[in-house]
Amino acid sequence: MSAPWKILLDAVLIRSEVEVWTTGSLWSEAQAQPDPPARPTFERWLREAVQAGKLKKIRAGIFVNAAGHCNASPAAAAGFIRRGAVPSLSWVLEQHWILNNFGDTITCTVPMAPGLQVPNVSAVKTPYGTFQFRALPWGMHELAALPVDDWRDNRFSHPRATAEKAFCDWLYLGQSPRSTLHLPPLDLEYEKLNKPRLHKIVKAMALGLAFDAWHASKQRYDQDPDVQAQDAVRLQTGVIGVIGV
Repeated sequence: MSAPWKILLDAVLIRSEVEVWTTGSLWSEAQAQPDPPARPTFERWLREAVQAGKLKKIRAGIFVNAAGHCNASPAAAAGFIRRGAVPSLSWVLEQHWILNNFGDTITCTVPMAPGLQVPNVSAVKTPYGTFQFRALPWGMHELAALPVDDWRDNRFSHPRATAEKAFCDWLYLGQSPRSTLHLPPLDLEYEKLNKPRLHKIVKAMALGLAFDAWHASKQRYDQDPDVQAQDAVRLQTGVIGVIGV
């Protein structure tokens, strides 16, 4: 029979709204239970919880709570890997089906500002994908002039960019001479973006000229006969696939 502290700790994971735990926070929780375990016993429980799928070990000392949040994304751990990191850019657009080339790279932005430590943007490989980081000036990372709901997706407990902010982050970095990132691709599903929100963010980030240039290129791309023919083939294939299911 499981020790009482194990049962109670399992219940904490299931009921908790916390998506990401660290070894330290789990240890503190274990010590708060009646008859708490010794450290070696706790570490054995931690290994067993990972093996059982209750916790997803993102990297040493960082775990996503799969027991309480079975659909929790590894992206929730971004801010634990790099301070202030927010999932954005292509990964967020993929999650919204605005981009169709899904991969295992979780793209994030990190803030930079005078007085803050220069952000570490080196990639971090994990069993659940590679975290890739791009630095944004603080004023671009946090859009204080707009309601938070415009630039942070409040459906998630962890900080995560809205699709429109993710697009604008990409546009900002793509037009910056200090960035190696290219502009957003023209084959993305632009019509799925919330246009009023998008235009507010474009204005707040002073991206009017860059956006107008990208949008003009997007319109020319969509009107290209070859592109329209490819879209027609994809649409027909998709319909046939649905009918055949």
